[in-house]
Amino acid sequence: MDKPEGCKTAENFVKLISKFAPLASGQCLVDEKVERQTRLLGVPSINLPAPYVDEIEKVLRSDGPCSVLITGVAGDGKTYHGRHVWKNLGGDPKVWDSSRDKEPNLHLEITTAGGHPRTIYFIQDLSTKEYESVVILPETGETIFDLLLRSLSDETCSVVICCNHGQLLKRLRDSGLDPCVSMADRLEDTFFSQKGEVDLQGTPQIKVFDLSRLPQHRNFDEIVRQFCSHDAWRNCVSCDNYKVCQIQKNRAQLWDSEKGEFTNVEQKISRLIKLSGLDGNHLPIRNLMSLVSNALVGCNHSQSRKKGVPSDNCARARYAADPKNDLDMDFFSNILGNNFREQERRKKAIFSVLSQYECGVSGDRLWDRFLLTGGLMENSGSPDKGKNLTALYELLKDDLPGTGEGVAGIGRSDVDFDEDEAETRLQEYNEAAEKNRRKLFFLLDDKDDTYPSSWKLTSLKHAREYFSLLKKINSGGRGKAALPAEIVKGLNRIMTGGALTSASKIFVTTNGTAANCFVGNSIAAEITAENGRHDWSRLEWDAECEEELKPPVIDFCFDDAVEGASVRFALTPSRYECLAAAADGALLETFSKK
Repeated sequence: MDKPEGCKTAENFVKLISKFAPLASGQCLVDEKVERQTRLLGVPSINLPAPYVDEIEKVLRSDGPCSVLITGVAGDGKTYHGRHVWKNLGGDPKVWDSSRDKEPNLHLEITTAGGHPRTIYFIQDLSTKEYESVVILPETGETIFDLLLRSLSDETCSVVICCNHGQLLKRLRDSGLDPCVSMADRLEDTFFSQKGEVDLQGTPQIKVFDLSRLPQHRNFDEIVRQFCSHDAWRNCVSCDNYKVCQIQKNRAQLWDSEKGEFTNVEQKISRLIKLSGLDGNHLPIRNLMSLVSNALVGCNHSQSRKKGVPSDNCARARYAADPKNDLDMDFFSNILGNNFREQERRKKAIFSVLSQYECGVSGDRLWDRFLLTGGLMENSGSPDKGKNLTALYELLKDDLPGTGEGVAGIGRSDVDFDEDEAETRLQEYNEAAEKNRRKLFFLLDDKDDTYPSSWKLTSLKHAREYFSLLKKINSGGRGKAALPAEIVKGLNRIMTGGALTSASKIFVTTNGTAANCFVGNSIAAEITAENGRHDWSRLEWDAECEEELKPPVIDFCFDDAVEGASVRFALTPSRYECLAAAADGALLETFSKK
């Protein structure tokens, strides 16, 4: 059947999305090629997250000496930011693209807000050349580092440099210029700040924009918006495969086209990415794009290698729609990279990070009962009384194939199997159970607290309580608060080997090494679990924490009159989980890996 007119644009947009798919190296299409690919495929451009473009433009148009350093890790969008700044200042995008790795003297003449002339020199990637020996201005013999130093006092000259953290420090130190070496030392300190926009101490003329400090869950939201709300999707309605297209079904899991807003599933993934960021994992825009791409158009890679499976994504969707063909393009497998073989999945940073939260891997007694019984759940407060959640089950059952008798039937014990067949049946049962738990986790609405937390289907079983703590922090306040009771109980159980569950004091014990006593038998100190006059244990946060850039901090002070008699550590999601689980009575040795 001939494709209806208009399908070409939609298919080309799907091709564009597929170019961001995870590759064997764990990388995807670099962002500086996005514009060229959209032109080649004949689809409207997509706008990647670039929140600092306006701020950088404002700095460069201001009067007075200034220069800009755009830094981050690979895939954060440094060059993408630079290109958009160039374009907004009046530069030709074709000149920018043609100068990549070729023209060291890429510059632009502008007029500042006060009407003064300014020449801005751009370095698209400082790591591509030995710029410490590359002359930018032959008439003066100046390198980019000479121009950077000149820009500290000369308002007619500014520099924009894009480079990752390590290379930027190395190039500054290799320049042979003492002021640049000193600048590198001060710049290194800013990399330990959680802020994305930083004034370089001692040289306020230089503005540092660190893209690795942007909240990655917000980047994910914007990528989903750009990919899933694109006008090209409108052309799909004329396709004969539209109603059964798995790509459209996957898109519907992330974006509600009728309401023009994110779905509950998308918000759950976004919160998972937020938790990973607060745990210290950085996911560059490049990796987040590959995550969304795989969720939309990914398929089981083992099946896709079979003879007869099309390589084109839309053709694959038509192939997968035929019940006779075996090709899985399931969203809930794709979103965590389960469409790849385990060895391949480990090589991809985005899936390696998300896999540590074990979504659906381990069961929860209440939710497993829900799946096996078709909506009945024990009441955790009254185990003898069942909680009827059949209404919830009815809403989800179409998205949970293999639940109820289907899953239970795999594990039947009233049928005799030989040893090999029994092992196979058990493996099938575990795979089906994990798949359904994973789907259930993503489908359950976090906002509904009438049933147990869906996070109990992950390794962060107390994530709902952690989010409540963050909500309390984000509501404002003094920046200090008493420790939650479960944190105090957890600390005491860890300190005393599970012997104490007091929530009024924290008992600090020695490990016996210096005191020549058995472990846990010596109490070194007691600290109040409240704000005392001279000793305290409390939760602290600042504006960066309120902006969800870093987790809150636990502060212990044994005696404010003694220097060094305090301990501080970040309350990350994983640490909160360890302490809260200990407070619930979990065996402490189970957290050895955390």
